[in-house]
Amino acid sequence: MSETTNKKHERAEREDSGMEFIMSLAGVVFKELKRSFYIVLILIIIVPAALCVRRYYTYNPAYKASATFAVQIGTGYSQTSTYYSSETARQLSETFPYIISSGVLNNTIAKDLNISSVPAIKASYLPQTNIFTLEVESGSAQLAYDVLHSAMENYPSIAEFVVGTTRLVLLSETGVPSEPYNRLNYRGSITTGVAIGLVLGVAIVAMIALIRPTVKSKEDLQRIVNIKYLGSVPRISFKNKSNKSRISVTLLNKNLPNTFIDAIRLVRTRIDKIATTNGYKVMMFTSTISGEGKTTTAINLAISLVKKGNKVALMDCDMRNSSVMRSMGRTNEKGISDYVLADAELDEFKVTNIVPGLTVLPAGTAVQGASEVTAMPKLRELIDKMRQENDYVIIDTPPCSILADATVLAQYVDCAFFVIGQDYASKSRILDGISYLTKCDINVEGCVLNYADTISDTSPANYRSYGRDAYLGSR
Repeated sequence: MSETTNKKHERAEREDSGMEFIMSLAGVVFKELKRSFYIVLILIIIVPAALCVRRYYTYNPAYKASATFAVQIGTGYSQTSTYYSSETARQLSETFPYIISSGVLNNTIAKDLNISSVPAIKASYLPQTNIFTLEVESGSAQLAYDVLHSAMENYPSIAEFVVGTTRLVLLSETGVPSEPYNRLNYRGSITTGVAIGLVLGVAIVAMIALIRPTVKSKEDLQRIVNIKYLGSVPRISFKNKSNKSRISVTLLNKNLPNTFIDAIRLVRTRIDKIATTNGYKVMMFTSTISGEGKTTTAINLAISLVKKGNKVALMDCDMRNSSVMRSMGRTNEKGISDYVLADAELDEFKVTNIVPGLTVLPAGTAVQGASEVTAMPKLRELIDKMRQENDYVIIDTPPCSILADATVLAQYVDCAFFVIGQDYASKSRILDGISYLTKCDINVEGCVLNYADTISDTSPANYRSYGRDAYLGSR
């Protein structure tokens, strides 16, 4: 019984893993579709235009001339008589189309009009009557009309050998057609072109998304990096059409979905366990390139650790492009760079009124030689001071594959954690970034998959994904 239960559990896990992978790929394709929708838009413009041009150059106008008349057999019937016995009507219905399409009549018309080929002639009749209609289609309006009249004029002489003496009494006719019946109409070409362009565009965008060498899922990440996977944090967005200002995606925002909060708690629990087991206190968070969400991740983990009862210092050491305070909805003028350059005292810029137990040290005035400022002994002294006063020190650094700042800061910390945005940086750049850190003899203890489309780490119900459209500036 236990073995059967284990097999069912393993099968359910495989199904969940497969579903997660499919949904992850679907999320990647959808995100690429939003990012590259211009490709689809271009195609649904170009393809219909091309089909319209093709239709214009291949268009051949066709004219249709028609006449309706009564066929009289023999000489004893009134000219106005249109209803015959059923036998006579049957005879006419069988012989009239045959005579009209016969080679004899066609040869007679060709000779009569001095033409090499005769356009198509169609015959129809009203059941149980002697009323017939002839239609002639041709690329020439005059030719269609001439063939129609030649057919009516020559029909009696040809039909005489089949049904006897006949007479055609004209009831109505179109005359020489004034315009083609197949008028040039682009509606069909446009409709077809839009459909083809849409399908082709989506297919191209999906192909681009799938072949781009980026991390597309948790399994994809675990295949390329040899460091501990700590969890996935979902993409989120808030619809705020009336307010164009940025909405905070931090635990300070009470409107965050539970999936996001649970994901942060899970990552916090794993990081807390790693730190406690190894005696780590100072931890840096970095990423491969800008825009992967490392700053937001660092802020949320700092707040989450504080809510668990820890005293935490959050240091923004990105002195080129600081964003910690901005991401928390605050502003600051002075900070770490000013302190290191002796332009400010610690009490002038440290922020302690955001969350009880959390001390935030802003980056301060942006400096050009940030790497040189980072290497100054006074920054190490500041980090050591925070180490002594807090249970944890979390340092937000610039991306490690772009700037040397992170590798300099690596000398001052106990370990590093890597934030990787789903479908963001290329796999080769991610590996290069991790390699830069490991060469500094720092322990890279784990990675977080950010902007994930699936977060099954927390619960099977968490297959819901969120976009980050309203928070494009987070790092």
